[in-house]
Amino acid sequence: MCTRVQPTEWTTDLKNQNFDGIVLVTQSHDTLPSELECLKAPLQDYSSVDSGLGDEVVLIKVPGLPGKRLIFASTGPVNRDYDDVRRFSDAAVNGIKRALKAGMQRPLLVCPPHKDYKDNALAAALGALHALYMPLEVREANIKSLDHKVCVLGLWAAQEAEGKRLVELANALESGRLAYRDIGGSDPERMAAPRVAEYVQELFKNSPVEVEVLSNVKVLEKEYPCLAAVNRCANSVPRHQARVIKLQYHGEGPIQKTLMLVGKGITYDTGGADIKAGGFMAGMHRDKCGAAAVAGFFQILAHLKPKHLKVVGAMTMVRNSVGADCYVADELVVSRAGRRVRVGNTDAEGRMVMVDLLCEMKEKAAQEVSPQLFTIATLTGHAIRAMGPNYSIIMDNGPAHRNGNAAQWQKVLLAAK
Repeated sequence: MCTRVQPTEWTTDLKNQNFDGIVLVTQSHDTLPSELECLKAPLQDYSSVDSGLGDEVVLIKVPGLPGKRLIFASTGPVNRDYDDVRRFSDAAVNGIKRALKAGMQRPLLVCPPHKDYKDNALAAALGALHALYMPLEVREANIKSLDHKVCVLGLWAAQEAEGKRLVELANALESGRLAYRDIGGSDPERMAAPRVAEYVQELFKNSPVEVEVLSNVKVLEKEYPCLAAVNRCANSVPRHQARVIKLQYHGEGPIQKTLMLVGKGITYDTGGADIKAGGFMAGMHRDKCGAAAVAGFFQILAHLKPKHLKVVGAMTMVRNSVGADCYVADELVVSRAGRRVRVGNTDAEGRMVMVDLLCEMKEKAAQEVSPQLFTIATLTGHAIRAMGPNYSIIMDNGPAHRNGNAAQWQKVLLAAK
């Protein structure tokens, strides 16, 4: 298994010949800062013969630049009501894809600062790294001669301190996204519950993150009866048997806040007895992305090592299988909290596998400093109906709403724009 992040370097030298091409991500070549003045003239020349310069990604030959190549990927407008920092990320994705087609192996990503978006360069870097992700199955099968699509990704910054910060933060965040995409995107067999546990244990070996894996079915039935009900059918197949993966990070210094995370980790969702019909089962291997996000978050913690913070996490890795021993609608299950739960639809398995872990977190929260509890889930259909595709949502319960939790998260996200 390879979890090494795509190699990245920073430079303040726009003509650094260690790179073989420049990918420029910005709204317009007319607004380039003085440090990038040398890029303005060739783009102006090109625009004189092609009025669609800002509409498509273009590649221009420019003597004197690394590799004599300049790719311009415009963000387009960034000041409309529905625009946000993802305009820079999306443009970087398109620019890097064009760089790959051009045969670049050492592209230099250039994203000048924008007055309305504090971290636009970081967003662009993450977009570029997104385009350079090599799926786990491809890496493990040795289909490609290298584990990466390019030898190195360069990140330009006007100042040395800015460059160091950009690379450090991009590498840390990408390390978490790499783990997230490996777990969440890999097929139902490669990331069946036991193999997810193996991946996570290897990932956090010799790191500040502690890992505990629970697999004994008797323990699961006693401690997490709702999860065990979903696991009942899959448990007859050893390679599909459930795992509860517990993670803990304890930062240096006195703890000032405790985050407690429960991630939905359905390794494959058939719908159970309420089986998905009409072609809706394809893609259900991604129903484990909530748990994958928990693992990815801990990987970022392992890199950045924030102080005064404790984080406790649980990944509920269960396959919602259909068969003679599957749990069914109308079945009564007594939860960890002693509440009788009548199953209404077996395709609502996410809340079943998370509820007992959330109950356990609530039990432990009384002993923690300033605890905040979160459940993280994906493929939640009503979120898509409410917000549309490609958006995340956060919903508070009563106490969290009174504390303004979701509003605080929104302010943090807006501050990054």
